[in-house]
Amino acid sequence: MKRIEMLASMLFGGIFLLLSVLVSVETILRKFFSMSLQGADELGGYALAVGGTLAFSLALLGRTHIRIDLFHEMLPRKLQGLMNWLSATMMALFAGLLCWITWKVIVETLDYGSTAATPGPRR
Repeated sequence: MKRIEMLASMLFGGIFLLLSVLVSVETILRKFFSMSLQGADELGGYALAVGGTLAFSLALLGRTHIRIDLFHEMLPRKLQGLMNWLSATMMALFAGLLCWITWKVIVETLDYGSTAATPGPRR
């Protein structure tokens, strides 16, 4: 498990290093050359979504969330088990809700034939 955590954290760090380089290049191009990389902000949103997901997952797997560590050890064993079960159940329900909403968005997107608002190749 530690190996997976290490690989995921390296991926997370790499994503944000690349994002910082992209934002720096975008800023320099805009300031000195009046040019833009078109879509750097959208890529930043994707990087935050993926990176945030990895970070929260790592905190969950490693039990490193400060709120959990602060109070969890003070509780009796049975209550710790109940709280662990409740948190896993709530996390699964939330994941199910997100999947259901995502599916509705995909179906609606396909029904309307929607496309991204970013500039695409000219035809």
